[in-house]
Amino acid sequence: MLVAASLLLVLALVLFWWGNRQKSTSGVPSGKIVSIDLHESQRPQQPLFSRRYLLTGRPDYLLRRGRELIPVEIKTVNEFGQPFEGHIFQLFAYCLLVEEQFGVQPRFGYLQYRSRLPHDQRTETYQIEFNDQMKSKVLELLSQIRQVEQSGEAPRSHEDVARCRGCGYAAICDQRL
Repeated sequence: MLVAASLLLVLALVLFWWGNRQKSTSGVPSGKIVSIDLHESQRPQQPLFSRRYLLTGRPDYLLRRGRELIPVEIKTVNEFGQPFEGHIFQLFAYCLLVEEQFGVQPRFGYLQYRSRLPHDQRTETYQIEFNDQMKSKVLELLSQIRQVEQSGEAPRSHEDVARCRGCGYAAICDQRL
C-alpha cells in the first residue's frame, strides 16, 4: 500500500513538473488560465460582450493574477518586429470587454507572436500597457468605425495584395487589389 501511494505521489509530481514545463515552453505568461479560445477540439467558450460599447470578442487566453484578469492575444507571423497597431487595438478592445464584464480594468494585456514557419519555434511576447489614455484611443477608434458603418463607405486603407486576398469582404469589395 505504501509503495502504491509513493508511486502515485511520484507520478503526480512528474505530471505537475511536465505541465509547468509545457506552459513555460509555450510562452504563455504566468498566471492561472481562466479562459482559453485556442484549441479547436474544445467547445468555444462564450465571448465577452459589452452593451455599453456594443462590442463582443474572446481573447485567446484570460489569465488571473490575484484580482487582475489579463487578456492574452496570440498571432502567428512570418517575420518578427514590433507589434502591429491593429493587434494592439484588438488587445485594447479585449481590455475594455474585461473591464465591462468583470468590473476591473486591466493594467495591461499580452500580445504574443509565434512564428508561422514550422521549423521556427520562436515566440515574442509583449506586455502592452492599458491605461485611461489607451482606453480613450480605442473608444475613439470604435467611434470612427461606427461612423464608417453608418455612412456605408469604407475606403481601403492599404496597398497590400495579400491582405486583400485574405479579407473576409473580398468577394463584395469594389476596391480589392
